[in-house]
Amino acid sequence: MEYRTDHPIGNLLGWWQLAGVDLPVSDHGHGWLTPAAEPAKSIASAAAINPVSPQSGGEMPSSLPKFLSWLKTSPDVPEAAWTNNRILPDIAQPRDVMVISDMPDAEDMQAGILFSSGVGRLLDAMLGAIGLGRDAIYLCSLASARPPGGMFDPSTAERLAHIMRRHISLAAPKTLLLLGDKTSRALLTADTLTGTGKLPLLNHDRGSVSTIATFHPRFLMRHAAAKRECWNDLQMLLKEIAS
Repeated sequence: MEYRTDHPIGNLLGWWQLAGVDLPVSDHGHGWLTPAAEPAKSIASAAAINPVSPQSGGEMPSSLPKFLSWLKTSPDVPEAAWTNNRILPDIAQPRDVMVISDMPDAEDMQAGILFSSGVGRLLDAMLGAIGLGRDAIYLCSLASARPPGGMFDPSTAERLAHIMRRHISLAAPKTLLLLGDKTSRALLTADTLTGTGKLPLLNHDRGSVSTIATFHPRFLMRHAAAKRECWNDLQMLLKEIAS
């Protein structure tokens, strides 16, 4: 299947193809659309999320450029124990939409940029399907480097979440898109589910921001059946942007 990346429909078809679907399917269920196992979506309906009490390691800068510089060089972040190579946003200007991943992939660490491989092409197709490009979002990750084995413990996740809340407050987005289970679990809490259907509000230093949690593109590469639910999330994001 070929598609035009300069057209919204082409971007949407491209996203489905990269997710592993290259043949027409029926709208009627046949068993392959059973909800995937990743629990990221179970958190997406929270009404309000309060920050946890982190193990603070000192004062963080109060401007976005200084914060990014601190995040890149500070020994007082979990990444300092893993590597000197940290991947940070290449812009210091706020965007209306902030997209947060969990951590760089191994390929990203080599390239020095987030979403540099096939997972990145799927992210681009997902964003393109709702008329967004990377230049229109603020893209970052909970951990700015990849930990050994691609895992971090709960205390590390708590510290990273504390740092990310400051990052969010300085970037000042109107909407957050959280990618994947690790990101959602660190920043949102499942015990605040209300069933109201409202978007969660993630609290940070300077207020709160509407939040949408969805599947990570690397998960969609392995579980194409989750793409329908992810598409619904992207439609929510589009509606939030337009409001």
